[in-house]
Amino acid sequence: MSHGPAEPTGEVDPGDEPDDLTLTMPRVVPEEPRPVPSAPTAVPNAPTAVPNAPTAVPDGPVEVPGDWADDGLAGADGSRGQFTSGMAAGLAAVPYLRTAIRRRARLCGVCALLGLVLGFGAFKARPPTAKAEQEIYVTQVPGVEPQDAVLTDVALLQTRSLAELTLHRLGLTENVNKFMSSFIGVSLTDRVLEIVVSAPTSSEAMQRANAITSTFLQYRASIIATQRQATISKLNAELQYDDQQVAKFSNVIYQEETRAPSTQRTDKLAQLRGDLATAQAAVTTMAETVSSYEVGSEAGNAQEVAGSYPLYPAAALPPSKYRKAAVYAVGGLVAGLLLGMVIAVAAALMTDRLRRRDDVALAVGAPVRLSVGLVRVRGSGLLGRRKVTLPRALKAIGGIEVQRIAAQLWAAVPDRSDGAAALAVVVMDDPYSAVLPALSLALSCARAGGEVIIADLTDGTVVGQLLGFADPGVRILMVDGWQITLAVPDTCDLAPVGPLPQRADTLAAQLTGTATAGRAIAARVRSGRVVLGHGSAVQSAADYQLAAAYESADLLLTVATLDPAFGAEHLTTWAKDAVVIVTAGQSTATKIHSISEMTRLAGTDIRCAILVGADKSDESVGLGPADDWGGFAATAAEPAGGAPEHGDALPEPGQPDESRT
Repeated sequence: MSHGPAEPTGEVDPGDEPDDLTLTMPRVVPEEPRPVPSAPTAVPNAPTAVPNAPTAVPDGPVEVPGDWADDGLAGADGSRGQFTSGMAAGLAAVPYLRTAIRRRARLCGVCALLGLVLGFGAFKARPPTAKAEQEIYVTQVPGVEPQDAVLTDVALLQTRSLAELTLHRLGLTENVNKFMSSFIGVSLTDRVLEIVVSAPTSSEAMQRANAITSTFLQYRASIIATQRQATISKLNAELQYDDQQVAKFSNVIYQEETRAPSTQRTDKLAQLRGDLATAQAAVTTMAETVSSYEVGSEAGNAQEVAGSYPLYPAAALPPSKYRKAAVYAVGGLVAGLLLGMVIAVAAALMTDRLRRRDDVALAVGAPVRLSVGLVRVRGSGLLGRRKVTLPRALKAIGGIEVQRIAAQLWAAVPDRSDGAAALAVVVMDDPYSAVLPALSLALSCARAGGEVIIADLTDGTVVGQLLGFADPGVRILMVDGWQITLAVPDTCDLAPVGPLPQRADTLAAQLTGTATAGRAIAARVRSGRVVLGHGSAVQSAADYQLAAAYESADLLLTVATLDPAFGAEHLTTWAKDAVVIVTAGQSTATKIHSISEMTRLAGTDIRCAILVGADKSDESVGLGPADDWGGFAATAAEPAGGAPEHGDALPEPGQPDESRT
């Protein structure tokens, strides 16, 4: 056994071992402050056991406070049921939308912030136009229907000619159609017109309103003058026609007078002289009409033009309370927030990733005995978002979530029969959700005087990277002042064989085809002469070191990630029992079920599942399926002695634990 930073002095003397050696689960908080080392150090020439190991740390077992209930339930009666390819739709039941939105709070916040920026940008890109109004009093020509006259004036305001004249007056080169759409004229009464003009600024709007008013009055006056002139021309044309009739009758009468007298001549002259008199009277009347109209229309038009004027200078209208920068920004904020909520709800409704305890238990085929919140590392955000360093990890393992997972792992450690107690931790998603609790349990066992091996079977050797020794091999490290053995298989070996003797025999027999040859190869493996690596025999000193370390170890913790493409047969050579750790909302039902069934079919019993990041609103229990799930009921049930307590004694290597059997 080893304790603290004491240097090893030689081989273990069994007589030096204390009789009262117990293994407890103390808190991962040292009794005295000690600086955290930046990286673990390898102990040179360290043997597999250290003499003079002290007794267990007197802290006592871990008390698990907190608001997360331990789902320590063993299973439920019932049938296995059908597990088809459509299982994802059945397991991912309709989630609570409020919880889904709360989980996506960061997405909603990003969308709201984006909407805020876009709303303010829209205000800057297309600011609301300023408006000005101008009211004009118009005098109508006597004898004209006022309603018809004012409608004519309104139509006159919307003519293209008026717009072109106004642009010319203002000296602008703006498009005529665009300029025409920037103002509108309406009749308030039959004597009052109102012009409303839009422009980028209030001063420009007032300038345009004044220009439009002046142009309108001048254009209207020119229209009135044109109409008067057209009427006079028409009257003069009629007067000229009457003059022509008088001249015509006079010429005919002159011709008739030159003929010989007769009764017929006399009657015709009398008729012609009557027609002439009538034509002369018409000329006289038309001449008077033309003269009278010229005088009267001139006075009337002058009065009409002079009596039409703006009631007051153009005035700027107050801006709309809904067209301000704050309104645009708040509108964008609300729209972005609603968009984020819609995305969150849609994603929650369409996802096949599991979150509920019952769903995870059904997919794993084992009960969810513990559900905790997200495991976090201070200064690194959510795990996996940034690189987790060892100092931060050592601080994080003191957190309540990591401590509770470590306590559940210790409760799942099986009884010792031959060699060290072995437990595999199969992680589905975030490897640190298993690495940190395993490291916490290993340090607690080391503090209690136990000798622990951590085997890193994760993708990317997460444990080795965290401890600073990612190269293949077996090393004795000093982590936080305590001795831990780290085993890292060769990354090229897709199915690394572990130190469990009976499981190594079985795997060797599967690879060779016969039990006799398998036992022979397994013996050579345990003797250090050969190691099984993907079906080939290679020399390996690391395998000898692993076998030697296992013979003297008290606990073997294997952290593994599995791939359905390579199987899980090798896992049985590392541990007979496993705990599956699932992160809520990360893995699909198909993935969880496939890896769990692959682990179970390989001969490794899944004792329970741990759900990380569970929703507090989840009211499901997390019971496992019934007996016909392929051996689950046997593995899920507690041993005869009950679940292992944190203060249970760990027997010496090779000796069964009589208190738990």
